[in-house]
Parts: sequence; structure tokens; C-alpha cells
Amino acid sequence: MKQKYLLTILAAMISALCIGCAGSPSEDEQAEEAVTVIAKGETITIDNVCEFRIQDIDFTQEPEHYHKAESGKTYVEVSIVYKNLTDEDVWAKNIAEGKLLYSGKYEYVGVARSGEDDKESLTYTYSRTVKPQKTEYIYYFFSVPEEIQGSDGAIELDLSICDNDYCVIEREGTIEPPSDEKDSGETGKTSGAVESGETVVTENCEFYVDFAKITKDIRPTKPGEAYVYFSADTGMTFIDLCVAYKNTSDQHIRADKSVSAKLKLSEDNTCKASHLVETNGRAGLDYAGEAYIIPLCTEYVHCVFQVPEEEAEDLEHVEISFKVDGHSYSYLIP
Repeated sequence: MKQKYLLTILAAMISALCIGCAGSPSEDEQAEEAVTVIAKGETITIDNVCEFRIQDIDFTQEPEHYHKAESGKTYVEVSIVYKNLTDEDVWAKNIAEGKLLYSGKYEYVGVARSGEDDKESLTYTYSRTVKPQKTEYIYYFFSVPEEIQGSDGAIELDLSICDNDYCVIEREGTIEPPSDEKDSGETGKTSGAVESGETVVTENCEFYVDFAKITKDIRPTKPGEAYVYFSADTGMTFIDLCVAYKNTSDQHIRADKSVSAKLKLSEDNTCKASHLVETNGRAGLDYAGEAYIIPLCTEYVHCVFQVPEEEAEDLEHVEISFKVDGHSYSYLIP
């Protein structure tokens, strides 16, 4: 009788657990419920905190009070009008965080500027505060591939304002399926020697060796009227490997993390590369640690070794070992 009673209690507990599970939303459903979809121009009020609206979302290559887009890129400019309803100053940098989502997959991070007047005087958000009951104009500049503007891919703006999540559908369009739903296909070689111009496709990028050479200075391929270049120290020379890297992942990557390389000068002497990246359609040159390769864009990354001239002259062939997307390759300078 006691055993029968325990079994009855156990059955009731299992039934209650099943009912509870059936009625509980999944984590994904909870996340979706937490995001509020709003329209451009719609005024949103968070009681005693703020009032705001997304004033506009535009494509532009030359935004006011911000630098011109690089060759092959454009900006998605987002303007936000924000009113501080609290009785304290609010740092402009803490007002909003956002990302732009293209085709349901590719994420772009924006640069923010703000000011009291509509584009009259914009400055860095970390240096400004918004006084109580005052209005601030905040602008986000999302650098994106120029091809996005004329495509049919969906464009969505995701914003977090005062710890609340919002979504603006700027353009309804095609959504690219997640990578695990697409044909995996052939990803290309995952190791070995590559020839000049040979395109290799990996999980997150496409790349090829554009050129490699021994040189006394490094300059951009298509120099503009004014540009930065780098000269080797006295008695030294550069060994320069230039890789064209197209980011096919859904996240940006720092240029100096896209390609890593090392050069073996002798059994006891192996050196690692420093990194430069060409900018603005190959018209300029900059340190790769300060640049990012955004999704669907190609950048030219230089892996640079500075070595004594006599050691470079003694090398019959120069073989550079490099790694891209976790795979190891080599390139031989004849």
C-alpha cells in the first residue's frame, strides 16, 4: 500500500513537470519577446528615463561632419533624437549601442557621434553629457560594402537604448540561411604551398597572394596625392608578403589577425611578421592593428619582415610560412 502511494505521488510530480515544461518559452522565444520592433519616426517613451525616436536611416558616401567612405564602401547613417527625462546628467556614450544586420547574417558595428543641434556640431560621444530635460542628436555611421545599397538583402537595425532592446526593419528582403543549412561544398585546400594569384576558399574567407618581394621600402599599390610609406633601417631590407583577404564570415576581423606569418632565415633564426594594411582602394597604408576587415569586403594585408641585407642576399629562395583561418600554407619567393 505504501509503495502504491509513492508511485501515485511520483506520477503526479512527473505530470506537473511536463505541464510546466510545455508552457515555458524557450530561450530563443524569450529573446525574441524582449526585442521591441519600432518604426522610423516613431516616438518611444521610457517613463522617467528618456524619450527617443529613430529619425532616419540613409545610405551616404559623404556624410556631414564625418569622413568620406573608402573606395568600394559606403555608410549607413542612422540618426537618433534623444531626450533625457531623468534629473541627472547622462553620458552620451551610454545612451545607445547598436549593430546593423544585413541579409539576416552579416553584422556591422557603427561609430557614434553626437551634438546638441541637428548636425551643427558633432563630437565624440564619450566627451559629452546630456543635461536633464535636454535633447541630444546621436549619429551612427556603419561602414558597409557599396554593393549592399543596391542589393535585395534585408537590412535591420538592432539597438539597445537605456537597457531596452529595439529593432527597426529598414528594408525587407532576402535572408541568407545559416551556414549549417547551406551546401558545405568544397572549401579548397587546407594546407600546402600556394601560387601567386591562386584563390583559396576557407570556412570564413577567400584569399590569394597578390605579390611578394624583397624591397627597401613599402608603399601603397595605388598611391594617392599624400600617403604614408615605410623605409627599412640602414643595412636592413624588407621581405613583404601581400595577401588579398576577403572576409566571408558574419563578423568583422582585425586586419592583423587575418593572416599571421613567419620566416625561417636559418635553423636558429625564425622571425614573425609585422602587419600593414592598404586603405582607401589601395591608395594609403596603415598599421593593421588599427583596421578591421568588415564582412563581404576585401582588404590587402602586408606581412612584413625586416632582415639584414646580407642575410636576404644569402637566401637562395625565400619561403614564407603563413596561417589563414586556422590553416597553414607556404609561399615561395623565387
